[in-house]
Amino acid sequence: GFAPAVFSISFGSLPTLRLAAHPVWRDRLPGAVVFGGYIDWETSLRFCLSGGNPDAVGEADVHYDPLNQPAVMMSIVHEIEGAPKNTTRIVDAWQEFMRRTWNKPEMKERERYVAVANELALTLPKSQRTLYLQGCGAVDGSEALVDAALKRVRREFEFLNPRPYLKDVRCPIHIIHGAEDDVIPHTEAIKMKSALPPAAAAKTYITGLYAHTNTADEKRFDIGTVPAMAGEGATMLKMMYVLATLGDY
Repeated sequence: GFAPAVFSISFGSLPTLRLAAHPVWRDRLPGAVVFGGYIDWETSLRFCLSGGNPDAVGEADVHYDPLNQPAVMMSIVHEIEGAPKNTTRIVDAWQEFMRRTWNKPEMKERERYVAVANELALTLPKSQRTLYLQGCGAVDGSEALVDAALKRVRREFEFLNPRPYLKDVRCPIHIIHGAEDDVIPHTEAIKMKSALPPAAAAKTYITGLYAHTNTADEKRFDIGTVPAMAGEGATMLKMMYVLATLGDY
């Protein structure tokens, strides 16, 4: 019978890997592509929050997007000590911050996003402003708040971790990740390949052509980039071949 291949993006790696490990589907799927995915939810969360990534030690080119901090805080605000019982206004303000800053590369500059955060903070009661600003990364303190919250709810969030399912994956897994991904570090792709069983025949494609879900920042051309461009071209051809062949099913 017909069995579709599966393509996932970003945090969609969790349902894709669960499907690939499911007893009903693991021997039927022809393959799966995991684009910009993750294997460890807590590592990815901390990276989104502050760039904290123990797997990227010594990798100076791994940068994080500071504008993702409110998304992390929104997901865990009810577990943060001292947070208001009614979080509607502070969550609304975080969402407005994201609307004003996301998909605008210039807003990743600290001076710019802090200005937006300070402006929106004035719409909140004074008792909520510090937590709001911490959640935007405009003032320090969010890491300590999240650390304390995770100690209380870590087990409740374990369902977000794809790692336990990997041992049961049977179909080929193709892992594509941007070397300059500032949302989920590309080291997650390397860990994912190592954790998958031989039956998955896992292959990784680390490319400089993409950041997280879009193209990487344009770089100035010079003759020294030619070898790198050739390597990127070979990687892109491999990625296209994977997508084309999986599409035959």
